[in-house]
Amino acid sequence: MIQIAKQRGSVHLIVPMTLLALVVRLLWIWVMPAAPVSDFRWYYDRAVGLANGIGYLGVDGLPTAYLPVGYPGFLAAVFQIAGPSVMTGKLANAILGAMTVPLCFLLFDRILVSSPERKRKSLRLGIIMMAVFPSQVAYASLISDSILFQFLLLSGMLLFCTTARWGVVLGAVFIGLATLTRPYALGIPLLLAAFCGSTIARKELRTRLLVTMVVALGVLVPWTARNARVLGGLVPVSTNAGINLLIGNGPGANGGFTEIPLERVRALGLPEVDADRLAMRIALRAIWSDPVRIVKLIPMKVYHLYADDAQALRWNLKGVRGVDSVRSYSPIDYAGMLCLQIPYLLVWVGSLGWLVSKWRKGVLGLRPELVGFGFILYVGFVGVVSFGNPRYHYPVIPFLCLYSADWVTGLRSGRADRSM
Repeated sequence: MIQIAKQRGSVHLIVPMTLLALVVRLLWIWVMPAAPVSDFRWYYDRAVGLANGIGYLGVDGLPTAYLPVGYPGFLAAVFQIAGPSVMTGKLANAILGAMTVPLCFLLFDRILVSSPERKRKSLRLGIIMMAVFPSQVAYASLISDSILFQFLLLSGMLLFCTTARWGVVLGAVFIGLATLTRPYALGIPLLLAAFCGSTIARKELRTRLLVTMVVALGVLVPWTARNARVLGGLVPVSTNAGINLLIGNGPGANGGFTEIPLERVRALGLPEVDADRLAMRIALRAIWSDPVRIVKLIPMKVYHLYADDAQALRWNLKGVRGVDSVRSYSPIDYAGMLCLQIPYLLVWVGSLGWLVSKWRKGVLGLRPELVGFGFILYVGFVGVVSFGNPRYHYPVIPFLCLYSADWVTGLRSGRADRSM
């Protein structure tokens, strides 16, 4: 009876919060009619090409794998159903963003360790935050891979933690699709195995990890075979690994995105596979020849990755104005950026407060509820190896919402206890 009551209470919470998330995102799409620019335009054009049956072709009309196919492939599937348009892509983002709310609830419910009453309050506050979190909403109007990647990643994480074997297999499929969207997702099963070792038997954990890795790699096989056939080289996902390494570590690197390190490679006009390999060699040579410079870049890479949560609004403003760069912003623009930045800073404060409270209680370690901090470090590691980009931290925000919500709930409970 208690379990049934709990399930009914969850439904009464999840359904309205999911609807709220959808409504907020639809309103934002209506208010912010941004056209896709830069990479977002690239994603859209490739998706239209796939939907029209001409294949995954670059701007030169030749087969490409420069950016991962996951998001354009998803958009192409949506376009096959609803027709290709920017609005169709935005509506798909709104739906996926809203569906993240129940995913967060189920995952947080599984990993969070707390008393039943505190856990209930923390989950409620956490998914309310996710439903209306400014940057989570702002990405709905961008033709960006961020929302899809977050959805696939959270789905894979949740299903990895399930007790049903079919769930693990399905979760592995999600991890594979997430890898086709952003390649670093392939390391997530190792992260999950490290943090779930205290709650899953060792033999079962090894089985889950093996199944997940094999199935996820299997998802990549058709695309890797296509790349070998049309590009003439081994390209598991995309041909920008060397390019990204060069951007972050080559001559002229500043920790964030800059095209200066790419000038030499682009001047040669090589096919993209050869260009990527050359970029990799130049980047590795730069790292080896001056490791001190690379170490000095690390703080700036972390800064570019995690400091700014208002980038989504700036991309929206660029899309509204139809340009890849904006030379100046109005006071209203800056006020909007502040509205995105303040909640982001607050959830960081709450999350670090939660971590300190756990440290004081001596309960830190490789436990499931700390997997979010493991993921934050993992994303940070990826940024340190390549370069920092604010939109890459998008999928850590659900965990920041969870930790800050549980911290606030704990503070309230402590005050209530002291007042009694």
